[in-house]
Amino acid sequence: MIYSKMTVPQVSMQHGVITIPKFEIILTANSSNKLKGAYIKNQRYYPMIRSSWRRNDELEIFVQAGKQLKEYFSGVRKNFDLEYEFPDVATYLQTKVWKHLTDIPYGMTMTYQEYAKKVSVVAAVRSVASAVGRNPIIIFVPCHRLKRTDGRIGGYAAGETLKQDLLRLESHYGTNMQYK
Repeated sequence: MIYSKMTVPQVSMQHGVITIPKFEIILTANSSNKLKGAYIKNQRYYPMIRSSWRRNDELEIFVQAGKQLKEYFSGVRKNFDLEYEFPDVATYLQTKVWKHLTDIPYGMTMTYQEYAKKVSVVAAVRSVASAVGRNPIIIFVPCHRLKRTDGRIGGYAAGETLKQDLLRLESHYGTNMQYK
């Protein structure tokens, strides 16, 4: 299956790589050092790293992201407190959907349908699910906490195995409840 690559505008972008057991996360930041993207290598909608982007694994936002991810995966951190911005090319719906994903508490899940209602887009559950699937700041903006109405976990840009692992991790350290 061929997936399109998400394009990120060229604006003094920097990128870095964080290696976590089992996978690498590619981070992108703009000139104001705000996180613009967090992608599992080769996930759907993975950005095309441009030759004009500067690699800087030591950028403070990347160092903080790495530290917070390690705390998250060890069960110490339940919320992330990084400054981020969504891509300028995002639609109004995408930005609205992504912004409210952080409202779903750690260890809890919600169905796509419940979430569509929560963000006042009830008639467009598929559009909400599509926007969720294009979340550019994976894990930090927790789209993995949404499930299908039939109880199955549903898709995940970085693969259903990782989504299941994240849900397992949060249920182990969190409350494992349905959020409404």
